[in-house]
Amino acid sequence: MENGFFFFLILITLIIGWSLGYFSRPRQIKNKEQHVPSDGMKQRLQLFFDSYSDESIDRFIHSLEVTSETLSLHISIGKHFRTQGEVEKAILVHQNLMAHPEITSKASESIIYELAKDYKAAGLFDRAQALLQQLKDSRQFSVKSLKLLLDIHEAEKDWAAALVEANRIDLKKHKDISLRVAQYCCEMADQNAAKGLFREAILSYRQALSTYKECYRGYYGLAIIALKNQDYMEALQQLKLLVAMSPAHISMVLPLLLTVTKSTNTFEQHQHYLRRLMQETGQIPVMLALVESMLEEGVADKAASFLFDHLNQSPSLSGLDRLFKIDAFAQYSAEDILTLVSRVLDEISLEQESYKCSSCGFTSGQLHWLCPSCKSWQSIKPVIEYESTFQK
Repeated sequence: MENGFFFFLILITLIIGWSLGYFSRPRQIKNKEQHVPSDGMKQRLQLFFDSYSDESIDRFIHSLEVTSETLSLHISIGKHFRTQGEVEKAILVHQNLMAHPEITSKASESIIYELAKDYKAAGLFDRAQALLQQLKDSRQFSVKSLKLLLDIHEAEKDWAAALVEANRIDLKKHKDISLRVAQYCCEMADQNAAKGLFREAILSYRQALSTYKECYRGYYGLAIIALKNQDYMEALQQLKLLVAMSPAHISMVLPLLLTVTKSTNTFEQHQHYLRRLMQETGQIPVMLALVESMLEEGVADKAASFLFDHLNQSPSLSGLDRLFKIDAFAQYSAEDILTLVSRVLDEISLEQESYKCSSCGFTSGQLHWLCPSCKSWQSIKPVIEYESTFQK
C-alpha cells in the first residue's frame, strides 16, 4: 500500500514538474494557445487516470493548488472527466476554477467555455446558454461559443432562436455555419408549408438559398410548393437547378420531373432531357425514369425495345427487373418463371439501403437532412447504382 502511494506521488510530481517546466519556458506562441494541452500532457493524464483509483484522483485534485501554471492541468482533468461520461465531476472541477479569486479574465474564458460544454453534456441547456452568452464578444471563443449554442438550439429544435444567434457573425466568412443557417430556414419553411402557409415557406426557402447557394433542400422545397400550386414551369426550373448543382440527388428529383411531364404533356422534352442526363451521369435510375416516361406516354413497345437493347449493352439487375414487369415483354417468356425472377429481384432491391451519409457512413431507408448519427447537415445522399461501363 505504501509503495503504491509512493509511486502515485512520483507520478503526480512528474506531471506537475512537466507542467511547470512547460509553462515557464519562453513563449513563442500566441496567447490564445496558452491553455491548450499538448499530446504529451494528454498521454500523461491518461496514464494517471488509468493507474489510480477514483479516491486517489479526488485527493490529488483537491490538493493541487490552482495557479497560472497549473490551470491547464485542471482544465484538462475536467475535460477528461467529461469525455469519459463523468459529467458531474467535470462540472465540479470547472466550477471550482470559476470560483477561484486568482483566475484572470483571459483565463476565465477557457473555464467558462469548458463549463458550458459540461452543462450541455449534462442536458442543462439553460445554464450552458447563459455561460456561452458571456463569450459572444470574446476574440478566442466567440465562434466556438456560437457553434455550441447552435448545437443546443438544434437539439431543442428552436430554429428561430438559432437564426437570431447566427446573425451575430459574418456568414460569408464561415461556410460551415452558413450551411447550418440555411437548414434552419428550411426547417421553418417545412413547418409553414405543412400548415399551408406557402408564401411564408417560399420566403424561408429563398432565404436559405441566399444564405447558402448549395442548399439543395431549398431548391427541392420550392419545387414541391410550385407543384402544389400547379406552377409547373417554376417547379421544373427548381428541379433542374438542383440536378445541375448536385447530380447525387437526381433519383429523388425524377418522380417530380415525371409529375411535371404528365401534367404538361411534354414527354418528348422530358425524354430528351433524361437521355442527356444518362450520357452525363450514367445513373441507372435515370435510364429507368426514361423507360417510365415512355410507358406513361403509352408507348410500351417502344419502352420494352429501348430497355432490351440497353440491357444488352449495360446489364443491370434493376433494369432486368423492370423489363420483366413490362407487359409487352411477357409474351416472350414463361409467365411463372418471370414472376419468380421478378420476386427475387424485388427482394434484392429491398435489402439495399436507399440513403447513406458521406460523413460517417450512416445508412437509412429514408432521407434525413440532419444525419442522426454524426449530426452533419446535408451529408446524407441517395445511394446510386452506376452502370459498370460508366467511369465516375
